[in-house]
Amino acid sequence: MLFELDHIVHFIGSNGEEILPELKKLNLKSITGGVHTEWGTANILSYAGLSYVEYLFIRDEEKASASNNPLIKLLVGDLKEREGFGQLCFRCDDIHKVKIELKEKGYQTGDLIEGKRTQHDGKILKWKMLFMDEKPKSGLPWPFFIQWDESSQDRKDRLKRMGAISSENENRSIQLIRMASRDPGSDMNEWKKAFGLEEGKVESEPYVLNLNGTLLIFEHPNELNIQIARPFALQFSPCLFPGTIIYRGAAYQ
Repeated sequence: MLFELDHIVHFIGSNGEEILPELKKLNLKSITGGVHTEWGTANILSYAGLSYVEYLFIRDEEKASASNNPLIKLLVGDLKEREGFGQLCFRCDDIHKVKIELKEKGYQTGDLIEGKRTQHDGKILKWKMLFMDEKPKSGLPWPFFIQWDESSQDRKDRLKRMGAISSENENRSIQLIRMASRDPGSDMNEWKKAFGLEEGKVESEPYVLNLNGTLLIFEHPNELNIQIARPFALQFSPCLFPGTIIYRGAAYQ
């Protein structure tokens, strides 16, 4: 299995109208993503190369609350208490193979989910998603998986035409993501085993995995004054800010 970071989901507890001007003030180039009609949600996207931050919010409370999509369930549950990062998404080229290989390793997954959203230009974008059907031991959500119905090059070309990727962010990357875990060593080893990730190196950090160039750091929340096992910080390369900023419950560098 070969994975890349597709995106990290940032849960937003508003209707999204104020998000674009807020992100503009932070110098985070962003675009309106689209509407997930059947899930009752919509998103705004901020790209760093082909990876991105998805700002996900609820448009239809009734549909979102009734959704069986695990990501939407997590969104609805978390927003009762907090905004902030919720879950990582790994990109793959053969999601059917991922499902088979995880089963061979003893991990249960759900059924493949066909996703789609109507873009701002009216075109429908399609993809497939797969979620783990295993309760995380420490509370840190497993990543989920996505396969786009287009090649990476076609996707990049489309995003350039849309203005989502430009000279401003084409060579930007998400360098590292910090995640709070009640048992960081165990979580690191579990992700390493399940997804075939190599260990990474960050000074003074004992629990690090390398997701094809994006470093995933597992840390104990008691040392961080964080109350929930979730991703909590990301760092761009090159860094966008002189220090750390906190935006709607998440830390950015």
